[in-house]
Amino acid sequence: MAVARTRILESMDDPLFWPALEFYVESFPRDEREALSRVARVSSGDPVHCAGSEHRVHMAVVDVDGRLAGIRYFSYDARAKLGFFIYLAVKPEFRNLGIGTQLVEFGKTTCHKDAEEMGSTVEAIFFECERPELAESPEDRKVRDDRIQYFINRGAVVISKNYYQPALGPDRDTVPLWLLAYKLSRNPDWKSLVSLFHRLVLGYPHNSKEERLALAAMDHS
Repeated sequence: MAVARTRILESMDDPLFWPALEFYVESFPRDEREALSRVARVSSGDPVHCAGSEHRVHMAVVDVDGRLAGIRYFSYDARAKLGFFIYLAVKPEFRNLGIGTQLVEFGKTTCHKDAEEMGSTVEAIFFECERPELAESPEDRKVRDDRIQYFINRGAVVISKNYYQPALGPDRDTVPLWLLAYKLSRNPDWKSLVSLFHRLVLGYPHNSKEERLALAAMDHS
């Protein structure tokens, strides 16, 4: 029986390095993708990104007998005390086998490890989902609704329905999404965490329009 092993990519010599990058490009729309050069540097173990004193970024893969089954690109910020699950994708032939859940749990464990090494804690882990209300067809709407319900059934909560991913390049647009989270402390201050997330993790300026929109939506949820 094949064993699914999860690990962090740390070298271009890893046999799953190039398959992971190719799958990343295949899996996400252009406006939602970080520059491939940055993702490649993270996946190669570049210490500038992967071993910072306050912020770390990782690319994790699931290896099934040498075949790529899934990827998880994520970060942890000690100043905000937040993890950020940025990208998750599972190969079609490995879906419904628990690979996604394995990547989620691995990401949580790694964020806790990063926090401990930095002398900090993890209050929550944020992640994004496509807005169901912006679906272009009933079929797409169902896929988006089902995806969000999948995460809710596994402990996630909806934080804001009026959130915007920053533009990831000069020729890119902001992307309207929902912001969800896994709660990892007893009573997180969600509004404070959302503000810290926008400023310290996403790089928005203080009191940005995007931050205000996300916070205002929380008052009506």
